[in-house]
Amino acid sequence: MGIQTMIVCLVLGLLISLFTIPLVLLPRLMDSIPGRSSGGRRSVRPRPTTAPRFGGMVLVSCFLGVVVLTSLLQPVAVSGSHLPVLNLVWAALAMAALGAWDDHKRLSTPHKFLLQAAVAGVLYLTGVQAEKFRAPLDSAFCLESLSNGFVTILWLVSLTNLVGVIDRVSGLAGAVSLALMTVLALAGRWAGTEFSALCASGMAGALIGFVIYNLPPSRIRLGGSGSGLLGFLLAALTMLVAAEGTTLATSLTPFIVITLLVTTAGFAVLRRTLVHPSRPPHAPRAKTAHSAPVSQRRSS
Repeated sequence: MGIQTMIVCLVLGLLISLFTIPLVLLPRLMDSIPGRSSGGRRSVRPRPTTAPRFGGMVLVSCFLGVVVLTSLLQPVAVSGSHLPVLNLVWAALAMAALGAWDDHKRLSTPHKFLLQAAVAGVLYLTGVQAEKFRAPLDSAFCLESLSNGFVTILWLVSLTNLVGVIDRVSGLAGAVSLALMTVLALAGRWAGTEFSALCASGMAGALIGFVIYNLPPSRIRLGGSGSGLLGFLLAALTMLVAAEGTTLATSLTPFIVITLLVTTAGFAVLRRTLVHPSRPPHAPRAKTAHSAPVSQRRSS
């Protein structure tokens, strides 16, 4: 695997992101333009006060594009028996779907965690694990297997939700995820895990385009779908790199990922506490005039 292939994936992710984001934002832009009512009088629609949480749609498109390109450029990276990549792809899409469902229905925290743990548990059974044992275990219920499954599920669920906490600060989640995807791309190349290197390169390119629109004043946010996809990919790709790599750099990758995510998540919670001292950090966002139903907006 050469650096040229990684650059091609990065450029593809960047192009998909730059072309998709304007299309996603177009309906919101049209909604904010003054129009004419049926009676001939001009009616000015309320200007949106918060950025739309449509980043997940963009990043899912980039992720699928990068997976397809990877399967074309490096078929062994997707079909290799030692890397259950296809299982990782459906699990990432499942996490993004759960995030979108949470945005729409506002799932309770225990319910959301249980669903995410179920996805992570199934992925663990397919072979994506925090620790690879050289010899087969005596039983799936032995202490080593249970401990490995617990650590794997905890790692996947924790990092999946940490990115959602960071998304509360404009530009922070995109910038941190971009830095970590760059680290994973380099670590994956050093470790020889082709899918990790190519997927992280493509998502880094997608995040470059996303950060342009996500920096203050933010015009788009990750939302539950985007944060779930990014957090899960960071967790899963880190496990793949750490399991296959033997160098010091790849061994330190999980430490770098968790340290940066925990630090920035703590900063996001502290900032929200200082800005809104009367609102707990886990409280949902307040509804704005743009998020209210159309009938209520007209009556106001």
